Amino acid sequence: SDLTCLALGDTERAILYLRKADQLDPYNSLVCYNLGRAYFDSGRYDQCEAASKAALQYDPEMVYGRTNLGLSATVNLGLAYLNLGKLKEAEHCFRKNLLLTASSYFNLGLSLHRQEKYEEALQNFLRAVELVPDDAEYWDLVGNAYLELHQLDDAQKALEKAVEIDHSYPLASYDLGVVFSRMIGRESEAMKLFKQAITLNPEG
Repeated sequence: SDLTCLALGDTERAILYLRKADQLDPYNSLVCYNLGRAYFDSGRYDQCEAASKAALQYDPEMVYGRTNLGLSATVNLGLAYLNLGKLKEAEHCFRKNLLLTASSYFNLGLSLHRQEKYEEALQNFLRAVELVPDDAEYWDLVGNAYLELHQLDDAQKALEKAVEIDHSYPLASYDLGVVFSRMIGRESEAMKLFKQAITLNPEG
């Protein structure tokens, strides 16, 4: 099936199945969603855009639960637990949904960062790390935003956190090196980190 192919990483075969399914039922939002996901995985972003818009065409503001089945079902389950007095179970449901919003905060921050809206980007990156505090990439972008805002001490702390979480993440080592290169008397530490980044990713 299309989902089996996606799960196995056979994106092209998944696209073939999904396009046939879309021809048979062009109003099926789930098919459009999966087709968009498959196009994204294969780097075909224009087609991903079109398929994702088609998935949202009947509910672009995501008002109805049927267009957000996982999130909405988890909310309903959490509310049921809440009203049954099963508070720990309710807490788990709502925390689970909150975790899923972390990537939206991160990607919104990334979009803002690339527009040089660094202060607003930083606020979204901070929300992401508050929800998922053990993601090195999230902390790396927190550090990058601080760096662009010329807050070197905060940038250093964020990037050291990224390196601590994942010693093998070359961007964190490189970016920490950039921070040290802008601090008086820390040039040797910067060079050490640049060399470490090259060792971790020799092809650049």
